[in-house]
Amino acid sequence: MKFRSFTLIEVLIVISIIGVLTTIVVVSYRGVQKKSRDDRRVADLSTIASALDQYYENNANKYPLFLGAEGCPEGADPNQAGRIFTERDAFVAKVSDYLNPVPKDPTKDVGYRYVYSCDGRHFALVTIIEDQNKSNWSNTAPQYLKYYVGVDPGNIDTSKIYYIAR
Repeated sequence: MKFRSFTLIEVLIVISIIGVLTTIVVVSYRGVQKKSRDDRRVADLSTIASALDQYYENNANKYPLFLGAEGCPEGADPNQAGRIFTERDAFVAKVSDYLNPVPKDPTKDVGYRYVYSCDGRHFALVTIIEDQNKSNWSNTAPQYLKYYVGVDPGNIDTSKIYYIAR
């Protein structure tokens, strides 16, 4: 009785094919994960923006102000004198009546950036995305946002910024 078995070359070819297929699947999966996280970030910003719009309607047509910023410094242009706020707990306290829980970035244990004009009439929500093709940054971004993101000095990679402004 003669037994038939695989040769060493046949086994090596099969192992190589399995390795190539595994690599393709892993790379594709990582791309899908990045896209999914970016899609969630965009959806989160839209949800937070809707809650802020409700806050605006119920609070004398002003968005939340922080750090004692109850108005613009004398002579300041509200479109340029913006402020950035990243303290998640204080932000959550202001908007929790309109949105609970307040979403946070899927990969970091921090909230999104909230930038607002000093008169409380405008705001922007900012996040850093993983896919540069999803960035919506342009020269038409509000001046108060450009100032606080650091575009004027040019010290941040704007190709990974996604924002919603009102």
